[in-house]
Amino acid sequence: MARQITLVSFAVLMFITVWVVVILKLGQSHSQPEFATGSITNDDIQVMESERAVPFPESIKDEQYKIDEVTQIANEQIKEEAATILEEFLPQISSKVDLRNYDFSDISTADGVPIDGILEKIKIE
Repeated sequence: MARQITLVSFAVLMFITVWVVVILKLGQSHSQPEFATGSITNDDIQVMESERAVPFPESIKDEQYKIDEVTQIANEQIKEEAATILEEFLPQISSKVDLRNYDFSDISTADGVPIDGILEKIKIE
């Protein structure tokens, strides 16, 4: 009996010790971060605020303009093609089929009308 009490006491002591260590470790990780000690001058701030320290050469600016122009033309062509495709297929997509106009008695079963039969009857793939 004394051996059991000693064993349980040791297990409780170890349990408490482990959780105390865990709590102490987690408490340290949530402390305030250390910051670098140094000073920032006005010159440093101006360099950080500027977009580029050295401006682009004119050749790169011209190429960027050409790329933007080509992209804009391509986007317009894509929009025109998409509009043509939509005009072609939109009536087929948005049209509703009234199933009350069809007679499904020839394909109906005890479980109902099979979907394949309905699609074949109204000619939809």
